[in-house]
Amino acid sequence: MPPTPPQEKRLRKAAEQDALRLYNRVRQLQREEVKAAKRIQETRQRAREVLSLRERNQQKAREKELRLRELQVEVAKQRKHNVIRKEVNRRNKDAAFHDVMDFREAMAQTVRVERALLEDEMQREKIVARKQAVQQKLEIRRQHEIAARKAEQRKVAELIAAHEDYESRVAAEVAVRQKKEKELQEMAQLELQLIEKLKRKQIEQIEAYTELEDVLGTKPPSTAQKPPSSARSAKPSARSSARPAAERSSAGPARESSRASAGAGAATPPPEAMPSEASGEPGEPTEEEIAMAFAQYDEEGTGAIGTTLLDPLMRDLGVPLDAAQLAQAVSQLDRSGAGEISFGEFLLWWRG
Repeated sequence: MPPTPPQEKRLRKAAEQDALRLYNRVRQLQREEVKAAKRIQETRQRAREVLSLRERNQQKAREKELRLRELQVEVAKQRKHNVIRKEVNRRNKDAAFHDVMDFREAMAQTVRVERALLEDEMQREKIVARKQAVQQKLEIRRQHEIAARKAEQRKVAELIAAHEDYESRVAAEVAVRQKKEKELQEMAQLELQLIEKLKRKQIEQIEAYTELEDVLGTKPPSTAQKPPSSARSAKPSARSSARPAAERSSAGPARESSRASAGAGAATPPPEAMPSEASGEPGEPTEEEIAMAFAQYDEEGTGAIGTTLLDPLMRDLGVPLDAAQLAQAVSQLDRSGAGEISFGEFLLWWRG
C-alpha cells in the first residue's frame, strides 16, 4: 500500500533531519581531525624543543666545568701571588715601622726641646703679665680712689648747696611770714581806726538826732537819752568788729603757726582778701577757719584743690550743696577748665 501524502511528508522531513545530523557529525569529525593533527605537531615541536634545551644544558654544564677548572687554576696562582705579596708587605711594614719609630724618636726629642723653650717663654710671659696685672690693679685702685674723692667732693658740694638752698628758703619763709604779720598788724590797726571813726560817727549821729528833736520839740521825756534805731543797730556791729580785730591783732603769730601745722605750703589768704570787719552772723566761719578747712584738703601744699573736693569742703564749713548748686559753684570757680580751685578764688566766691 503506497504511503499517503502526510506520511510521505513526515518521512521526507525525517530524512532531511538525518542528513543534517550526519553532516554535522562529519563536520565535527573533520574539526577533531584538524585538532588532533595540530596537537601532534605541537607535541613534536615540544619534543624538539626539549631535546634542544637538553643539549644546551649539557653544553652549559661542560662550559661551567671548564670555567671552574680554569678558576681553580687562577685561584691557585692568586694564592701563590698573595703569599709572595704578603711576605713583601711584611718586610715593607717592618721597614716602615722602624722608620716611623726612628722618626717618632726624633720628633719626641724635638718636641722636648721645643717644650723646654716654650716653658721658659711662658714663664717669662707670666712674670711680665703678673707685673702688668699688678700695675693695672694699682691703676684701677688709684682710679677708684680718685672717683671716690670726686664723689665725696660732689656729695659735699651737693650738701652745701642743699643747705644753702634750705637756708635761703627758710629765710624767704621767715621774710614772708614777717611781711604777713606786719600786714596783719597794719590791717588790725586800720580796723581799730575805722571802729573808732565809726564810734565817733555814731556819737555825732546821736547828737544830731537829739538836736533835731530839741528843735522840733517832739522829744519825749522817756526817750530823751535813747539813740535812734540806726545807732542802736550800729553799736553791736561796732562791738562785733572790735572784738575780732583785737583777737586778730593779739593772735597773729598763733595763726601763722596753726597754718604751718595744718600743712607745709598750705595756701594762706592774700592780704587783699582779708576782711576789714568781722562777719555779722554768729554761726558763719571766719576766714581763718576757712583757710584751715581748705588746707586740710590741700595735701600737696600747692594752694589749690580739685573740683571734686568742693563738696566735702562745703560740708565741713556747714554749707552743704545739692547737685545743681555744686555744679554751678564748680562752673564759677573753675572757669579755666583745669579742674582746680585756688584759695583766693574760693575766698572771693565765699565773700560774694
